[in-house]
Amino acid sequence: MAVKIVIFDMGGVIYDVTLWRRNIHRYISELGYRGDLKTMSYLWERFLIDVYRGKTGYDDAFRKFMLSLGFTKDEYRKIKGKSDEYRKIVEKNRQAFPGVKETLIHLKEMGIKTAILSDSELHENELEDRIMKPLGLGGIFDLIVTSRDIGVVKPDKEAYDRVLNNAGVEAQDALFVGHDREEIEGAKAAGLKTVLFNADEEGIGSDFNAREFSDIEKFVG
Repeated sequence: MAVKIVIFDMGGVIYDVTLWRRNIHRYISELGYRGDLKTMSYLWERFLIDVYRGKTGYDDAFRKFMLSLGFTKDEYRKIKGKSDEYRKIVEKNRQAFPGVKETLIHLKEMGIKTAILSDSELHENELEDRIMKPLGLGGIFDLIVTSRDIGVVKPDKEAYDRVLNNAGVEAQDALFVGHDREEIEGAKAAGLKTVLFNADEEGIGSDFNAREFSDIEKFVG
């Protein structure tokens, strides 16, 4: 397999996305929420789908999510204040995982394209300015595709196809790096080889497993 492009999910692969969720889960648990972090995250992701597609705003989705958990409007206002506080902390302290920049540079030196495929409320240029540049990764990816721009989220086959079409690469020549079951299975269904990194759970059936980010280089030859 001669890889021509490596496509990366963003949150959970390029940097840690659990800090806000861990903090908000701890806070709402103090207010009476009884679900675990995994359950809360799963439910929140369902509300985020329309945010990622540009169908609704983040704040509106968060309000509906908290009310769906049984919190009152007064409790929601307190939770929203904490959420905004935690988000600012996350944005200020966000860092790429060890080895990310070095690995991306090595892939480019090998003549392999790199791309981001992210379920995000941000447009491509916003993601570049607000996330990639502060991470020290500005301009390093050949291609950035966000759900906000294309109107579909992973694991929809169209999401992967958009990246491949924009890059001019066939599925069999592409490698997808993800961290959760749905996106890995979606990539495989779209014909891409897959690498699991920073897995959300055990038992995800990827083609390769990367313990360190730099391990990805082993799977492109």
